[in-house]
Amino acid sequence: MNILVVDVETNSVNPQRADILEVGMAMVELATGATELLVDTLINPDCPESEWLHCWFMEHSGINPDEIRQAPKFAAVKEEIQQHLLEYPVTAFNRSYDHQVLYRHGVKLPKLWPCLMLTCKDILKLPGFHGDFKYPKFSEAWNWFFPGEYFNEKHRAGHDVMHEARLAVALYQGEYFDNALRCDSSEGVRRGP
Repeated sequence: MNILVVDVETNSVNPQRADILEVGMAMVELATGATELLVDTLINPDCPESEWLHCWFMEHSGINPDEIRQAPKFAAVKEEIQQHLLEYPVTAFNRSYDHQVLYRHGVKLPKLWPCLMLTCKDILKLPGFHGDFKYPKFSEAWNWFFPGEYFNEKHRAGHDVMHEARLAVALYQGEYFDNALRCDSSEGVRRGP
């Protein structure tokens, strides 16, 4: 079965305000682990430069601001992105965030695969507040599933989504996803809005 793993980099942690600065999408065959990077592009957002120039992504990704200024607008890549999202069930490390950001930008995700972070939460069982387990960081999930294999999170969508695809394969092959969602057709896959 093929799924699509998505990673969006933005200028805000609030999905209702976030503007997209970079999109990465990888198609992964869960049984074999074969992965293809389908989309890896910076985005020149429609918001004023003051709203993205000094955001967390810009400060941690090593992107030169001129690369963002010269990147395509989201409208120029929206159709390609939407086509991929219609084709496969979609997941992300923090699927809720990426889903909300894409939906806010007019993109629909009709078929949803379980969230990688939420799936890992009950596997890693990291101590949290009030007796519940905390949401793991990607690096924590990576270290649990791939101990001793160094991972340098670059905060670049294309790079990070390929590693998230590897995590999806490990979760699938370890039978951590809900069996009702592990099917060879779109039946049993959760439907998005």
